[in-house]
Amino acid sequence: MLVKEAESPELWHRRLGHEGYENLAKMAEEELVSGVQVSGKAFREKKTLVCEPCILGKQTHESFPKESVLEESTELLQLVHMDVCGPMPKASKGGSRYLATFLDDYSKLSMVQPLKKKSNVTAVTEGILAHLELQTGKKVKAMQTDRGGEYVNEEMTTLLSKRGITHRKTVGYSPEQNGSTERLNKNLQEKGRAMLENSRLGEKLWAEAMVTANYTRDRLPSRLHEKTPWEKFFGEKPDVSHMCVFGAHAYMHIPKKNRKKMQSVSERGVFMGYESNCKTYKVLREKNGWILVSCDVIVNEKLAFGTIELSSGSKKEEEGARDLSHVSPPTQMGAGDIPTGKSGTGREESNGPSKVLTRVAAASQKLPLQIDLKDEEDGKEQELRKNLARERKTPARYRANLAIEGSNPRGSGEHHELQTYQETVSGEESELWQKSMDEKMRSLLENSTWELVERPKGVKPIPMKWVYKVKRDTQGNVERYKSRLVAKGFLQKQGVDFEEVYTPVSKHTTLRALLAIVAQQDLELQQLDVKTAFLNGELEEEIYM
Repeated sequence: MLVKEAESPELWHRRLGHEGYENLAKMAEEELVSGVQVSGKAFREKKTLVCEPCILGKQTHESFPKESVLEESTELLQLVHMDVCGPMPKASKGGSRYLATFLDDYSKLSMVQPLKKKSNVTAVTEGILAHLELQTGKKVKAMQTDRGGEYVNEEMTTLLSKRGITHRKTVGYSPEQNGSTERLNKNLQEKGRAMLENSRLGEKLWAEAMVTANYTRDRLPSRLHEKTPWEKFFGEKPDVSHMCVFGAHAYMHIPKKNRKKMQSVSERGVFMGYESNCKTYKVLREKNGWILVSCDVIVNEKLAFGTIELSSGSKKEEEGARDLSHVSPPTQMGAGDIPTGKSGTGREESNGPSKVLTRVAAASQKLPLQIDLKDEEDGKEQELRKNLARERKTPARYRANLAIEGSNPRGSGEHHELQTYQETVSGEESELWQKSMDEKMRSLLENSTWELVERPKGVKPIPMKWVYKVKRDTQGNVERYKSRLVAKGFLQKQGVDFEEVYTPVSKHTTLRALLAIVAQQDLELQQLDVKTAFLNGELEEEIYM
């Protein structure tokens, strides 16, 4: 369900990535798409209207020079143009600095993939080529690129040789010879800048904007043929009735299992585009900057920024203004199963996609736990344990140091141990604790700490919770914020499930024996706290078209 204002040429101009009114008129007159209720005449009447986001995102010093077409493709995948756009001034929310672009010369269908580094181009190219060939039943015959190191290397040469693909390369420092992808990159950047300017979102969301821009481009008429690239490639007209303004206010439904009885059933966010290969929307959560996908989204396009006249000067619409670019999201990880809820299986038990609520983008296809769960069946037992919780006090030997005025720039004497996840995310130091939890999740995921399985019948899963500790040095200054994810083992019962779950730990006698051997053999002993690296969140097998 979408909350939409009355259709108008200006609204469709913004919905379709600030496309030119002449091309929109052609789209409406020739009925190249369905779902548009505006006439071609109405679009042309707005050609003289000045759109400030278009000016800020598209204005150039001079027009791009036209080049003669030396060879015209006669079938799909006869020639595929490839290029890498970047590096971008700022890393995206998933840490990407580049955008790999692919363009079919015959249909003009384009595909994009955000990348953290150029060395990932070969792996992404292999996936893209396999996808295109499977979708069309045809083989890629030739590929055209520049002479960048990401394309001219042994790994890429081996890949293309195995597939029998001819590699056409341009002359060095001659981007004009690879004009098709250069124009594609230019078009996506212009649309992306215009959408970011229109939504008042920061540069850090460039990847989401350019992926959405590519989504709209494939569903707009091509100047080289009378159809949209989507129809030319897949043989069917695209439906654009579901499309919304990038950056508009959005309200996302919260599944029943992820909220308490009297909590709101929806949360505010910002519309970020469309999820590939499924009928869901991407939404930027307003409270923490995460990007989620859901099909239960209400988009209010009336609160999106729109076209303004230049005569209004520098005045801009302030309604619904927001800047979420400063929010630091957790590490981008895959849209997979969420190990949450009573079932503990990692899957939402539902009858349809309306209950899907997952985080976007990643190679690991695993999600971090955002857990401080309570099992309703054991509510009394948990409440009793909470009431019996002891107050945590700083040992007397450290109190003198903590009382020294100015010994800790963060006010070490004022820190108290947090008890719940809600306290952590709502406190003044929420960003520091969030970073600590993200680091812990990276380590758990990298080491494959758990495996998602179906819950056996009659088995009650054990919930989990976060435990927090402020680590200090001998002077009482804060060294780090430590978070641990633990199972609520106290919910197990002796003789029922108490013996089934355990965590092996080393005893002090073992440590003492090790120290004795080191001393006897005159060895050197080193201690190491391992923090594992995590793959880039946006490097995934998914293809955006």
